[in-house]
Amino acid sequence: MKSLERKYLNDISEKDIQLLIDRFKSEGKSEETIRTSTRHQKIFFNDAVKRKLVESNPVNEYKTKSNNVVKIISEEELDAIFQFFMNRNKKHYYFLRILNSTGLRISEAVALKWNDINYKRKTITVHNSKEKRAEEIPLLQETEQILKAMDYEAEHIFNYKSTDSLKTIKRQLQKFGYTFHDFRRTFGTRWFKELKPFE
Repeated sequence: MKSLERKYLNDISEKDIQLLIDRFKSEGKSEETIRTSTRHQKIFFNDAVKRKLVESNPVNEYKTKSNNVVKIISEEELDAIFQFFMNRNKKHYYFLRILNSTGLRISEAVALKWNDINYKRKTITVHNSKEKRAEEIPLLQETEQILKAMDYEAEHIFNYKSTDSLKTIKRQLQKFGYTFHDFRRTFGTRWFKELKPFE
């Protein structure tokens, strides 16, 4: 696909936004990524309208194919999933337990190294490849217990040599009706009830 034409802010139309969405789809971007990007564009243009930099907002709300249905995994379903993987593959079991107790993205969990864990300060250094930055998150007691139960095999906590192993977990998770990202959503929903909005 040819590169998108550069335009002044005032000249950007709904057609241009749709071209960008089509570009994202051709690059294999997920529905959620496109929706998030479109939401940020909408916020930007709303501000531009307030500042009278543009006359109107050319960005419409983008609805994903899944109609934005958010799946939250119940405690009973989590127990069933963990029991299944514990009996099948301990490494996969621990991987899902870490996702569940941290809310990390797949890429962040795979990138975790043992020296990213600071037991003294109770923090985890997370390497966010999406935003190309490192940030610290709290090391919760549940996560610490899981890590201490694992074997130290290599520099990385999860020494997956290829994405095939992740595809195996993904296929088995689908039998339960869930995806990797559902663990992140479930984590957010669980802690939303415990924390203040700012936190």
